[in-house]
Amino acid sequence: MTRWPAKMGARVGAVLLAALGLTAFVAGCGSKPVGPDVRGMSLPDAKASLTKAGVNATVHPKDALFGVLVEANFVVCDEHAVNAHMVRLDVAKHGC
Repeated sequence: MTRWPAKMGARVGAVLLAALGLTAFVAGCGSKPVGPDVRGMSLPDAKASLTKAGVNATVHPKDALFGVLVEANFVVCDEHAVNAHMVRLDVAKHGC
């Protein structure tokens, strides 16, 4: 039984690792965001845009001790898809 040279094994490992990385990259590129991009919008405008698109939102304030009391004072910093019909909005009162 013949054994592969050490260099051949390293090459096969490198090729497999590259193929795995490419597969992960292509899979990530194919995902579509849920609803419109609302980053940078005021919270009321963002919620209105998402509602018009049929997407629900949960709001998570970054810098509000008592939560969101006046929505107009908050800006959307980031948006994360939860599922096909829901996004999580990270908002801040004093800028992102």
